[in-house]
Amino acid sequence: MTKKFRICFENYESSPGHEEIVHSKEIIMNGLIERPVDVFNFGLSHGDQIKLLHDCLDAFLKEQIALIDSEPQYCPKCKDIKLRRNGKRVSDYHDVFTDHKLEICRMRCPDCKYESGSTIQGSVILKVISKELWYCFLSDKTAEFTTMTKKFRICFESYESNPGHEEIVHSKEIIMNGLIEKPVDVFNFGLSHGDQIKLVHDCLDAFLKEQIALIYSEPQYCPKCTDIKLSRNGKRVSDYHDVFTDHKLEICRMRCPDCKFGHGSKTTFFAEHCSYKSVHWI
Repeated sequence: MTKKFRICFENYESSPGHEEIVHSKEIIMNGLIERPVDVFNFGLSHGDQIKLLHDCLDAFLKEQIALIDSEPQYCPKCKDIKLRRNGKRVSDYHDVFTDHKLEICRMRCPDCKYESGSTIQGSVILKVISKELWYCFLSDKTAEFTTMTKKFRICFESYESNPGHEEIVHSKEIIMNGLIEKPVDVFNFGLSHGDQIKLVHDCLDAFLKEQIALIYSEPQYCPKCTDIKLSRNGKRVSDYHDVFTDHKLEICRMRCPDCKFGHGSKTTFFAEHCSYKSVHWI
């Protein structure tokens, strides 16, 4: 029988004392779970991990956009007139590891023809990048400002004596404007960097455990006694390091009941079962 895996994204409601109500379910990734023979087919590839993260985050962002579109919006000019949907527009959103194309409803007032923002930048968070990327941008600008200030002080005695002063002031304005203008909404749009790493870690951890289970589901024979099956002799935790995540994997210690042959106290997964060390190569 072939073992397969399926990773799903569910949008559901739950409350104490009531059954869960599933509104939508989307298969993010599926495939075969194969017995690993070397490091190259152990775990998920870097590309698969990025695709998993992209598709999960994409589904999450779309649900958040749907929540925004489900609330009535009123014309700021006519006050009590509801805006109506007037088609859709595709907007870009850039996160730490992934880029996304999101559909935003175009809202229009039936009376004065006013249109609200129909992009991520215009209608949701005023920025097309996640908060982590925004922090990186501000850090770079802060470092740039500090470096420019030091260079300027070395070369010139007074700030007012050179046009370079304007460039320094401009960098400072970029930093301060970014801190002031960024709305609170950016902090709950999408998944945080930590949540994204945890998502990849937990999915990959479950996948690795299933692959290890496949190894021990098949009988292993003693290389000395030939026809004697090895029996389990406890477990040992072995480290596995991937691109984004680190894992602790439980490895069975196998021993021959006749000649006492075993893999010794240095039992690790790759020492026993694979042809390369416990580092996942990109």
